[in-house]
Amino acid sequence: MQPPALIPADILKENEELRARLEDAEELLRAIRSGDVDALVVESDAGPQVYALQGLDAEASRFRGEMLEQVSDAVVAVDEGGLITFFNAAAARLYGVTASKALARPLAEIFSTRWLAPDNETAAATALREHGEWHGDIVHVRSDGHEMHVEASITALRGKDGQEAGTLAVIRDITERKRDHLALQESEARSRRDANEIAWIYASAPIGLCVLDKDLRFQRINSHLAEINGIPAEAHIGKTVREVLPDLADEAERLAAHVFVTGEPIVDYELSGLTEAKPGMLRHWIEQWMPIKDASGAVIGISIVADEVTERKAAEAALASSERRFRLALENSPITVFEQDLDLRYTWLFNAKLEFNDALSLGKTDAELLGATEAERLIAIKREVFKTGQPARQEVAVAASGQAPNYFDLTVEPRPGPDGQIDGIICSAIDITSRKRQEEHIRLLMGEVNHRSKNLLAVVQAIAQRTMSTQPANFMESFGQRVQALVANQDLLVQSEWKAVSLVELVRSQLAHFKDASDTRVAFDGPPVDIAASASQALGMALHELATNAAKYGALSNELGSVAIGWGLRSDAAGEARFTMSWIESGGPPVAKPARRGFGSTVMGRMVKMTFGGDAEIDFAPTGLVWRIDCPAAGLIESSAMLAPKSNGAALKEQPAQASGHRRVLVVEDEPLIAMAIAHTLAEADYDVLGPAKSVAEALALLAQSGCDIALLDTNLGAETADPVARELIRRGMPFIVTSGYTREQQPEIMRKAPLLGKPVIPELLLAEIKRCLG
Repeated sequence: MQPPALIPADILKENEELRARLEDAEELLRAIRSGDVDALVVESDAGPQVYALQGLDAEASRFRGEMLEQVSDAVVAVDEGGLITFFNAAAARLYGVTASKALARPLAEIFSTRWLAPDNETAAATALREHGEWHGDIVHVRSDGHEMHVEASITALRGKDGQEAGTLAVIRDITERKRDHLALQESEARSRRDANEIAWIYASAPIGLCVLDKDLRFQRINSHLAEINGIPAEAHIGKTVREVLPDLADEAERLAAHVFVTGEPIVDYELSGLTEAKPGMLRHWIEQWMPIKDASGAVIGISIVADEVTERKAAEAALASSERRFRLALENSPITVFEQDLDLRYTWLFNAKLEFNDALSLGKTDAELLGATEAERLIAIKREVFKTGQPARQEVAVAASGQAPNYFDLTVEPRPGPDGQIDGIICSAIDITSRKRQEEHIRLLMGEVNHRSKNLLAVVQAIAQRTMSTQPANFMESFGQRVQALVANQDLLVQSEWKAVSLVELVRSQLAHFKDASDTRVAFDGPPVDIAASASQALGMALHELATNAAKYGALSNELGSVAIGWGLRSDAAGEARFTMSWIESGGPPVAKPARRGFGSTVMGRMVKMTFGGDAEIDFAPTGLVWRIDCPAAGLIESSAMLAPKSNGAALKEQPAQASGHRRVLVVEDEPLIAMAIAHTLAEADYDVLGPAKSVAEALALLAQSGCDIALLDTNLGAETADPVARELIRRGMPFIVTSGYTREQQPEIMRKAPLLGKPVIPELLLAEIKRCLG
């Protein structure tokens, strides 16, 4: 094979054969590495130059080609003329030049050498000439100017004839190692200087200082550290750590072993133990263990700086305990604590009781969390604290979007910054939502109690008026018995929490004063049913009147008579549930229809019809009185009441307007006795009474049929209010008077401007107010 040559580019363009052979520079490199090339021809302006490549025999050439490429150190060979004949991959990485560009070029074009000492270059040349090799550290400067410290081993190469054929260099980059070594030397020098300086600050230093040798004997110790045993510093010199501080010895020996083995310091290490100076008191130190090294770098001792932090640890423990108690107290309390900056952005929030959580609140303002309108009062309170610098305390309502408000007892205090100026506020908010809602609930309950008690008094008043007008001779006896019947009914309602009452218990309560007779002579028969609270009073009073009449004139007035009480449920033709009940007397004295209707007949007949919207029949049969009712179950029986309409829906027959010339008064009242008493008062004063209507539907139907001159409205009509009736009266321009046990503030908005007569209604005041309204 002819040796390839490097030919100028213009010649290659004209010589296709040469260009084909030398197209890939790698071909030349492979040829050189394989040892197949004997010489290299380089074209230049001075003519062709021939370089021999036979400095290595075939064995060495193969080794060079196959092995030297794999070593991690740079390997570079040059011939006797100074041109590079081998350049491995590691050399390419070290000097930043590919092998193809380095081969056959002078070494000085790849890097230059700066000797570390003036005589090193001469010494290297002498060693190569006399011994054939040289080893040492030098500085190489790459062609791009980058400097590096290298460790080089240079070997002289000779041919088969013993003549010099070039050199082979193995080069290792030790730049980082050199830098680390210099840094270590500087550190050691600094440590020695520091050790000498520190050692003789000991006597006056306010912290513990000492030096231990390799046997952990105290070589130096200052008075501050010596005080831990309560004896002079000199007494510790020469003693071991185990002799001086036996409680700390195991830990100290472990730390010392680490420093001696690794040569590394231990910083900010917390050490705890007992001492002789204060037996039983655990003491704490933060220590720095610094190695003391000799000139060779060997650790020969340890310098220790010990800062006692016993009091600080005790203070930290007390603070942590206090914080735990504080946090525990807050977490189990309704108190929310938070801080806000000058822009009223939340910067800290603990134990939030709002609908939004910590993460959502932090960094936001009240306006962003609650909306501008909701937050307006809160912002005003806090801005006033910024302005005055004085704490403020107020009750506030806070409502997150779409939520019911929470109520807080808010305390706002200014927060001074490092410069003493106010830089924010710290606030506590005690959740008083439960208390406020309980207060509101109590207000509602008191209002309801007030309303019901007034209603009850109005019923008592009606009973008294009717009893006086029908039974003046024995008023006190009859009135007292009827009041007792009301009391028995109230007891049942309270026991049932003003819910439905058992019909059996209702019957028993009204027959309780006839105990002997009722135990053996009164029979009950009917399915278990619960009577709605709103219906129990009327049915109880009817049963009382029946029992009283039976005891005075009927089956229970002798020793032989008996009473059968029965009830049941049935369906009418339309499939609606109906309630039936009967009272049948037998075995008593002969019965005759009374010459006039008394209060008892009114209660058993008209009142029952008005209350239940059904039929009530009283038959004075000679064999004994028979009383029957048949009415819709809805509104009377509790299970049916849940599905009952607010009005019984009974359609009134269209009636022409009355032509008596009297003023017409619409009475809207759901309590039958009160309604009848008001109607009686109006009738005696020559007013025409429309109703009484006990539901909104009945009242509106009466208005549509007949109109009126004035109306008397009870606020509550069972489960509904009289608002729609008031609205219709206002639309028609008709005046109305509210008769209610509620105060004016408790009235619906539409009824607050109307005249109000509290229950029980005094007849004279009622008539005077009607006259005033009618002009």
